[in-house]
Amino acid sequence: MKLGFLTAPHLPHLTPDDRLVLPALAALGITVEPVLWPDARWQQSTESLRADLKHLSGLLMRSCWTYHQMPEAFTLWLAQLQALQRSGLPVANLPSRFRQNMDKRYLLQVQASGHAIVPTQILTLKDLYARRERRDTLTHLLHCAPETPLVIKPVISASGENTFLWREAFPETLLFKGKAHAPSLSAEPPAWMVQPLVESIHDQGEYSLIFFQGHFSHGVRKLPAPTQFLVHEEHGGVTQAMVPPPALLAAARRLLQDEIWEAPLATQLYTRLDYVWHDQQWCLMEIESIEPSLYLAHDAQAPARWAEAISAYFLGAKV
Repeated sequence: MKLGFLTAPHLPHLTPDDRLVLPALAALGITVEPVLWPDARWQQSTESLRADLKHLSGLLMRSCWTYHQMPEAFTLWLAQLQALQRSGLPVANLPSRFRQNMDKRYLLQVQASGHAIVPTQILTLKDLYARRERRDTLTHLLHCAPETPLVIKPVISASGENTFLWREAFPETLLFKGKAHAPSLSAEPPAWMVQPLVESIHDQGEYSLIFFQGHFSHGVRKLPAPTQFLVHEEHGGVTQAMVPPPALLAAARRLLQDEIWEAPLATQLYTRLDYVWHDQQWCLMEIESIEPSLYLAHDAQAPARWAEAISAYFLGAKV
């Protein structure tokens, strides 16, 4: 079996995380070919694309990590992936799941289904600017103390890009970056999400739980650098292996099984759920279904489990 790992042009040799699974896949008789996006051949018809990819048994979304910088193009590309899928080429996760996951307004759907999330408000840049002198109106909506720092980021974002911390003074640089880079899915005004800065991030950190086809594989805890609030390693964050507390694992499993969208998350090949402890409960930060960071290096058995899950998924899809 040969699988295409969907990746970005600046990652033609895949991520360190993905390279860890290649030997385990090879042991199962599976080879991997990087398939780039964006790439000129995606301008072809579905029939031509299918002919170009006929040597592959399926496509696996891995590190197309520029989607948040070109969301309109990514959305169009998802339609191409869906067409390939309909023509018989398995794609994981489902392209429809990518479309749902790329815009973080999905958090409000999760909350409406009865799951705890970090308190979130969605505003346009114009609304944010109108409230720049009345921070208290937002802290009131978010049910937090007036002095609580606020985190502002685009609804389509990744790796902390264009993320701002609003303490006392309004982050005026947001206006310039927002006008130039704020993503939108249509002609509507760019949408931004506002959340309270969760204080437990500094001592407890953010917890990431990785699941393969609904089965828990491993977990990590991510802590920000002492002077930072972002946990990403590129911002100085530290990642550690961890065993999730039972209550956290139970909350994650409930979310995985819930039919919020057309298919439960547990049916997808992989899902990473990010949580923090806030207001005396585990609150979801993000669902990651378009995610190259599965932290395989933090569990010695994770690459083998990941390879087994990939093999089972695509063999089943092929049948």
